[in-house]
Amino acid sequence: MNPYEADPEMIPTTDLYAVVPLDGRYCPKPDDFRVDLQHVNPQATESLSYWASVVSLSTKEIRIYPADEGGRDVLALGSVIVKVQSSSGSQRIPRGSSLASTDRSIFAAATILGAFPPSTIEPAMPTPASDGSQTSSGPASFLRIPPPLKRLFDRFPLTTYPANDLPQRVPSKRADNQLFVFSDAAGAQRGRPSFNPQCLKWQAYLKFVGVDFEITPSNNHASPTGALPFLLPAFPTEAAVTIPSHKLQKWAIEQVHCEEEQQLDLRFDVYASLLDHRIRNAWLYTLYLDDANFKSVAQRLYVNPSTTSSLVRASLAFQLQQAARDELLKTASYIDVAAIEGDAQNAFEALSTLLAENEHFFGRPNPGLFDAAVFAYTHLILDEGLGWKHNRLVQMLRQHTNLVQHRERLLKFF
Repeated sequence: MNPYEADPEMIPTTDLYAVVPLDGRYCPKPDDFRVDLQHVNPQATESLSYWASVVSLSTKEIRIYPADEGGRDVLALGSVIVKVQSSSGSQRIPRGSSLASTDRSIFAAATILGAFPPSTIEPAMPTPASDGSQTSSGPASFLRIPPPLKRLFDRFPLTTYPANDLPQRVPSKRADNQLFVFSDAAGAQRGRPSFNPQCLKWQAYLKFVGVDFEITPSNNHASPTGALPFLLPAFPTEAAVTIPSHKLQKWAIEQVHCEEEQQLDLRFDVYASLLDHRIRNAWLYTLYLDDANFKSVAQRLYVNPSTTSSLVRASLAFQLQQAARDELLKTASYIDVAAIEGDAQNAFEALSTLLAENEHFFGRPNPGLFDAAVFAYTHLILDEGLGWKHNRLVQMLRQHTNLVQHRERLLKFF
C-alpha cells in the first residue's frame, strides 16, 4: 500500500495528523524556527495554507496535531506541542496522500525554515490521543527525553558570547614573517637551528634564498595541517593566511624570484630519495628506538616540554616510539638495525660523491633546497649539544670530509 494513499475519512481534530521525520544530526531550538504546512488540492486551483509555531522539537521527528475548533493548542502527553492556525478559520484536515489520489486528496509538505531542506510529511496511522496517552512510534519512543528535562535543556546555552579579540599586544599588521617550528624559547629568540629535520630543512632554505622571518616555537597541534613547519606571512591583512611546508618553496619563489631546483637538475629527485628514506630511517631508529638516545635527546626535546605529568609523559613517549616503529615496518617485516645502518652508510657515500669538491650540491653558486635538506640531517647528527649517547651515524658521516665541511659552511647562515 502506498504510504501516502488517501484515507477518505476526516480525522478528529484531536488525532495525530502527520509526522515530519528529521535526520537527527541537528536539534533546532524551539523559538528559532517555524514549520510551514502547505496543503494543495491537485484537482483544483485553490490551496489552503497553514502555519505552525514550533514550541518543542524532538531530534528524530516533529509530531503535528491540528488545532481544535476553538483555536486552542492541542497537547498530547509526551509529544510535541504545535499550534496550527488558518486565515480562513478552523479547518478539518484529511490525511496526507499522494498527488495521484482522489479529488479530495491533499499533498502535505513541510519545511523547517533555516534548518532543513523541504521534506515530505509521513502520514501517521490513526491513533486516538484524546485520552492524553503518548503516541507510540515503535522502539524509538523509549529513547525520547522526558518533556520536563528537554524543556530544561532547551534553555541552554543561556548566552553565546562573541569570539575573543586578539590581545592588544599582537600587532594588526605583522612586520615579519613568522615561521613556526619545533624549537625552545631560547633557541627561537637567537634564531638557532630547529632540532627537527623537517623544520630545519625549511628554516635553512628560507635563509639561503634570502627570506626574512622570525622563529616561533610551536608543535604539531598548532599547525592547520597537523604538522610543522608552517609560515604566517607578514601581509597587512586581518586574514590568517598560513603557508604549510609543502607550499613554502612556491611561496618563497614568488617572494624573492629564486629558481626551482627540481626543474634545473633531473638528479634532484633521485638523490632526494636517499634523504627521505635511507637517512631518515636511520635517523628515526637512532633518535627514537635507541633507548639511551631517546631518554637523553627525544624525551627531553619533544616529551618533557609538553607536560609535567609523569603519566602523560609516559604515554607520549610510547606514542613517539610506536610511531617510529610503525614507520620503519612499512618497508620491512622486521626492524633490521644492521640493514638500516648499511643503507645510511651507502647514502652518505652517494651524497659525498655527488658533492665532490663543490661548495654546494649540483654545482650551484648558492645553497638551495637540496643543500638545506642535507644540512637538516648532517647538522643534527654532528651536533654534540643535543646530548647523543650512542650515535653510529656520526661515525659514518665523519668518514666523508666534504659533507662535514658542507655542514660547517651552511652553519654560518645561523
